[in-house]
Amino acid sequence: MSTSTYTDTETILKMLLQLPPEEQLALFTSLARHLHQTQNFSEQKLSSLATGKPEELALPVSIFNNEHLSALETIVKYLKEERTFNISTISKLLNRNSKTIWTTYKHAQKKMPENFQVIESIYTLPVSLFKGRVLSVLETIAHYLKTQYELPLEKIAELLRRDYKTIWTVLHRVKLKEELKEKCLFSAIKYKEKNVHTTKKSTN
Repeated sequence: MSTSTYTDTETILKMLLQLPPEEQLALFTSLARHLHQTQNFSEQKLSSLATGKPEELALPVSIFNNEHLSALETIVKYLKEERTFNISTISKLLNRNSKTIWTTYKHAQKKMPENFQVIESIYTLPVSLFKGRVLSVLETIAHYLKTQYELPLEKIAELLRRDYKTIWTVLHRVKLKEELKEKCLFSAIKYKEKNVHTTKKSTN
């Protein structure tokens, strides 16, 4: 960056800081929307620019638009070949056994020897999502796209190259799991309250 460019940037920043907070927010929102629409900046990249924190490792949704691999195979192949992570690192990122990751990668290689044609996408998935094991990989992806991006099922099916009925079934399973989790949590709370009440009664 040249001295003149740096000075111009400093001048613009000082001018912006003199604006009321609501106007600063409006300008930042407009700029973020512009970068999102014209430069395909992901939410993670915009967040990184705003906070100064390193951008979280994320997967472009475009890699799932293939007809050869499962969701997990797609992720492992992308991390191994496009991001050049070793098997050990991938296993830690995905919270899975190294042998499982190695086997998954070998299957992916056999089913799809060629590299991905990676297309930058405005829809990305943080790799950290896949550390959890309550939901399947496909359930995690579909649920994230629906809740975070508020995408309709038709769009999710298109992005993931899956049948609409498949996506509906996947999200229905997620809903059932969430309902079961709430019921278990409610039962645990009631059981704890009952035990506390019983303990108090026995000490009186």
